[in-house]
Amino acid sequence: MMGTGRWVSTLVLAGAGLLSATSGAGALVHDQDEMAVIAAGSFVRGTPQGMGDPDEVPQRTLYLDAFRLDREEVTNRRYRTFLQATGHRIPEHCCDPSYNLWTGGDLDSSLLDHPVVNVDWHDAEAFCRWAGKRLPSEAEWERAARGTKGRVFPWGDEWDRTRANGASYWAEREFSSAEEAKAWWAEEGAMLLIQKGRQGIATVAEQALPQGATPEAVQQLAGNVWEWVADWYDPSYYAVAPERNPPGPASGEYKVLRGGSWLNQQAFLRGAVRDGSRPTMRNHGTGFRCAQDIGRNLGPVTP
Repeated sequence: MMGTGRWVSTLVLAGAGLLSATSGAGALVHDQDEMAVIAAGSFVRGTPQGMGDPDEVPQRTLYLDAFRLDREEVTNRRYRTFLQATGHRIPEHCCDPSYNLWTGGDLDSSLLDHPVVNVDWHDAEAFCRWAGKRLPSEAEWERAARGTKGRVFPWGDEWDRTRANGASYWAEREFSSAEEAKAWWAEEGAMLLIQKGRQGIATVAEQALPQGATPEAVQQLAGNVWEWVADWYDPSYYAVAPERNPPGPASGEYKVLRGGSWLNQQAFLRGAVRDGSRPTMRNHGTGFRCAQDIGRNLGPVTP
């Protein structure tokens, strides 16, 4: 599970099921050129001292070159094409086969437009490379989620539970702590998951929570599934990172995860929140999206 330990107690709760669509979500075609352009320039990264988690400081102004970012998390539909083209291993939970969705290289058609989960960092990196893309850097991910001024959530500074696929969205109320959200998932939330069946409750379709997108129309950067990024996790890196195009630490034990998941409450869905996990971790609350340098061609690499 999550290597740094802050999110473990939340992510292990969904014993009643995996993922399913929110109401109104339709099946979309996810073309590989469906990416947003994030303009070059300066942006504010991190959180002022005392206002966030210790690994979010210091707050600094950095510069990034322009890049593209997938508007949506990589779906099972897109991942299936990758598997068929490359023979890569299917997504499987690291510890509990009851969380697996795939059988023999395929899965139920109702799940094709859901985010792929049960993929580790190496799986995510392999997909992006095959697609002619790459994983976003941690700095790129935060720039996309928080804009140039460091907004709190992808849509702005004010919390709105109807805009993020998290615990409050499903409970239809707020939680004051992770413990309170955990208790809800263990009781009322568990019943909800049983009602939803073995598929769970995350979706990638644009129609799900359209008001939660960024101004560049990037979807689901708060909640839904945690997203792998390229960087190694270092809780002190923000203090020493270069001011232009920070590449992340040269090595480490954990890879960075960003964005929170459908199991998390408000505090974990802020755009500044960081976490890390061993790059071999595969679970039902983690997926990814891809980025690309401006000027590169889109499209899969021929095996």
